[in-house]
Amino acid sequence: MNISDFIENKIPESQNLEYKSYNFKNSKFSSLAEKSKNNFVKEITAFANSEGGTIIIGIDEDEHHNPTKTSDVGVNKDTFEMWEQSFRQYISAKIKPVIYNIECRIDQHQGSNLIIITIPKSILKPHAFDDGNKDTFHIRYGNTVNAMRLEELRTAFQSRELLEQRILNFRDERIAKLYSGEQIGELEDKSLLLLHIIPEWSMHLNNYINLKDLKDNYKLDVFSPSREVGSNNRVGQISYNHEGIRIKAEDFSNELMSYTQTFSNGVIESVEIRMMNYSRNGTSTQKISRWDEFEKYLAYKIRELTSVLLDHGIAKPIYIFVSLVNLICQYKLDKCDSFM
Repeated sequence: MNISDFIENKIPESQNLEYKSYNFKNSKFSSLAEKSKNNFVKEITAFANSEGGTIIIGIDEDEHHNPTKTSDVGVNKDTFEMWEQSFRQYISAKIKPVIYNIECRIDQHQGSNLIIITIPKSILKPHAFDDGNKDTFHIRYGNTVNAMRLEELRTAFQSRELLEQRILNFRDERIAKLYSGEQIGELEDKSLLLLHIIPEWSMHLNNYINLKDLKDNYKLDVFSPSREVGSNNRVGQISYNHEGIRIKAEDFSNELMSYTQTFSNGVIESVEIRMMNYSRNGTSTQKISRWDEFEKYLAYKIRELTSVLLDHGIAKPIYIFVSLVNLICQYKLDKCDSFM
């Protein structure tokens, strides 16, 4: 729906729609009066604490909250980036915790510049507005903003705690299943590095991704052996299973070296075995491959796998867990290469 549709069809403000007629001097969000800025931020938190919604800046309304005409916001395409930076700086200082995936864009109607802001229903709610003295919580009812009641706050906090516990339970259950050999074979005699990338989005019922869209994404390749820079060859064998897509790599003796599992809900699990069971100079002593290099590649792999989810439209926040299993550390002052 474009701006003309709102005006011509007289679409009123509602649970998911708000009109504002602000004008920003010098294209800066900070040019608004303090009261207007604070009310605006409360509107944003109220949408995030409810079902999400859209705020259109640059539309006047009548006493029945119906749109009447557009009025220029004082920002154009050349200065929009500056306005958005000022806007995001202000809300990041005033909203706790951060609301992710707020989208801003500029549009025109009959010569007037307008700004459209889309606020998602937040999985991190409740969000508070910090007025400098205290935190206040707001929620959207119809076309009005109201303070959240005690029971609403209690329910929101409980829902958030339950969601975070589900994430921890998922990780712990996966570690137990992997180490017991239920998933990929007997691993109890191996040291493992387990990387879990878990979006909160994935813990909600009925949230699924299209696995076919990820099938040819090389960023999902196994932890090691790593793909050569610029190579278009897949590292590891890909297969579908009841959980999603699995890519695994084996050595010449068909012993598992590494695998990456992408679940149908968007969770990614990467397990590294080879670099965690490194035999130096052909000896039988198992060590960790050079940890300084290991850390660099771990950070690289986290960025790579996380970008897959973001590119696929999965919302932040994303929880990242690195677990070391069955690891025995040796430390000798007189022989620094006894551990790596």
